[in-house]
Amino acid sequence: MGIRAETLNDWETDRAEPQSNRLQALAGILDVSPNWLLTGDGDDPFDSPTETEMVQIRDSVDNLPELVLTLADELEQLQRRLESYESLQS
Repeated sequence: MGIRAETLNDWETDRAEPQSNRLQALAGILDVSPNWLLTGDGDDPFDSPTETEMVQIRDSVDNLPELVLTLADELEQLQRRLESYESLQS
């Protein structure tokens, strides 16, 4: 987020509160509401996941390496095509 460790520590120890744009960004990163960050009111976003959610998370994590390789291959192919088109333009 581009903040200093001292700033984060001030937020955590209630010596300061983040500006609204930082609060929005942090809430988005943590997938919680800005209100929950400030007050703790509402549903606890860190409740333990259900067994079904855990299976879904594991499946997603397990599939990521294959997805990364597929994306890397596609990127390489697109780069070659782009280079080929650019060389035809010159």
